[in-house]
Amino acid sequence: MTETVYRIAAIAGDGVGPEVVAAARRVLDAAGAAFGFAVEWTEVLAGGAAIDAHGVAKPNPRFLYGAMGLQAELYPRAILLLRELAGGGVIQLPSSYRELTNEETRADMDRYLRSSNTSSEDRVKLFKLAWDIVGSEFAGRNLQYEMLYAGAPFVAKGYAFRNYGYEEALRSAEQFLNSYGLPSDAEPQ
Repeated sequence: MTETVYRIAAIAGDGVGPEVVAAARRVLDAAGAAFGFAVEWTEVLAGGAAIDAHGVAKPNPRFLYGAMGLQAELYPRAILLLRELAGGGVIQLPSSYRELTNEETRADMDRYLRSSNTSSEDRVKLFKLAWDIVGSEFAGRNLQYEMLYAGAPFVAKGYAFRNYGYEEALRSAEQFLNSYGLPSDAEPQ
């Protein structure tokens, strides 16, 4: 009697714990013995289980290089948006918190720095935080770091391009396009 063989990829650790996958394998192997089929298991390293024999994580290059390639573009865009949203508020701040606590200046700070739903103190804290991100010495160094930590952007984008996996995207597009068509009784107009 010819036994049917099912090929199944075991992906332990990618959303389902290794103990669950191990138990499922035992159940399927037992079912195969009882009902006359076999399972050919293939171990696939993915997600949390993608760690090599030396304990080094092996992330999917498609997602790793995609994120690295975008970092040099996304962080500067986010900073530009924050600058536009903050406007002149980040440079129209008191030079010290003491101006918010000084008896001579407190009333003016409360009057001119508050907004309709935010106290002057909270607004100053928010704009000081924004300044640390867009205008301080730290901000300049951090922008440089975020743009170049993965190396030259063209190198990271080259890795992303080479590791994208276009075959999968093409298969998905073809599958979608082949999933529908004109009705056979359609009349030309």
